[in-house]
Amino acid sequence: TTNGNDRIQMVGDNAGRPVIVWNNFVNGDSKLHVERFNGTAWDLRASGFGSLGGGGVRPDYHATVRPNNDVVIINSTGTGPFSSALVAFVVGDSGVVALGDATTRIIDQVGDTTQAVQAIGVAANATEIAVTYRKANQVSSQIRTMRFNEAANRWELAGGETDQVPNGPHAALAFQGGTLVQVLSRVNSEST
Repeated sequence: TTNGNDRIQMVGDNAGRPVIVWNNFVNGDSKLHVERFNGTAWDLRASGFGSLGGGGVRPDYHATVRPNNDVVIINSTGTGPFSSALVAFVVGDSGVVALGDATTRIIDQVGDTTQAVQAIGVAANATEIAVTYRKANQVSSQIRTMRFNEAANRWELAGGETDQVPNGPHAALAFQGGTLVQVLSRVNSEST
């Protein structure tokens, strides 16, 4: 049952089974849920996670599946009345794990209504996880890509940040073998 504000995303696992990730509001706080179809029924993989408070999970989350069928999710979440943060989780057989230690679990964050962080995409292979997101204020926005350093248990900037025009770019990323490939688009102010 949804209240009309829920969002659902479907990805396929490496056995060709559909995996759904969705959010719903419970008591004013939006949470994430993950299920995988086993061929005859939906198996609940995780439920009620992703929120750091402040209204819960925003509807800009993205998911991908690793070769071992773990689901990797990036999402932005409220952290207070006017603040939000970008976080990532892995949903596997042993449950939900937030990526990063207690001090580095937040990939990025903003503290007032003039700024925003927005999840754009996530990519993963057997050994790496990367996320792309937009960080914006009233004047400009940047696309940033971060890689998760599993050995150090922290997020690190991957290749700098790309300045973009407000309301402009979109990005996609994927691993091709061991290489992270990212495609950015820019808004062209010229008309033809």
